[in-house]
Amino acid sequence: MKSLAALLLSAALATGTAAPVQAGGKDLAKGLAVIAVMTAIAKSTGGARAATPSYGDGGYGRNTYGRNTYSHGAYDRSVYQDYQDPEQASGQAFMSLSPLARRSIEERLARYGYETGRIDGRWDQATWFAVQDYARDVRMSRSLGSQDGAMGVFHHIVS
Repeated sequence: MKSLAALLLSAALATGTAAPVQAGGKDLAKGLAVIAVMTAIAKSTGGARAATPSYGDGGYGRNTYGRNTYSHGAYDRSVYQDYQDPEQASGQAFMSLSPLARRSIEERLARYGYETGRIDGRWDQATWFAVQDYARDVRMSRSLGSQDGAMGVFHHIVS
């Protein structure tokens, strides 16, 4: 079927019609024939395109079947689905606290010698750096990767 459609297409194009529809009697008929052939080809192929392999990506990318690959094996997204950016996780945990508790954390960090900027109960870059430095100093940096862990760091700051 595909070869017949390709033959009809090349015959229609050989007649000299470049544009599908032009003004005039003969050109209109030729244009309609080209449209009919192109429609038949599109229907026979289902509009599908062949997958093309990617080369030179250093082992990362998609293979010819559209699956994620890594040079050492298949990439398993489920392993990383629970990962959350530490700053985002800590910020969400911080903002879930009451304004009084947030200011109390900033006051304690400032009292311990960490630069928090203004003590206003807002999660800003200075607060993040102070929390990060404190967590590093008390060996709790890994806890900042989740909201529950960040809450543990905040509890450690005020206790």
